[in-house]
Amino acid sequence: MELSQKKALCRIVAQLLITDLVLTDEEGDYLSRLMAELELDASAQREVIASVNVGQDLTALLEGLDRAHREEILERLHRAAEVDGAVGEGELALIARVEAALR
Repeated sequence: MELSQKKALCRIVAQLLITDLVLTDEEGDYLSRLMAELELDASAQREVIASVNVGQDLTALLEGLDRAHREEILERLHRAAEVDGAVGEGELALIARVEAALR
């Protein structure tokens, strides 16, 4: 996965995590682990964090996702949604939107 794809995935995961307007310690830890696992350096991690806003339009990010990584992207989103033990309607809606964009 290219760097731009990795950053896009992390931005979408971050958006998912703040959908309920609360970022738990577990969710923050998950995002940190994801960015480290994807080998984003400190600069790229700051860029991801700085670019996330509640209610942000994800159209450009969704259009840029590589369908070849569809399963990985969806799996990571599902895991992120479950980190705090409660999957909300907003999280499910965002996952459905990503899934539709990857068809």
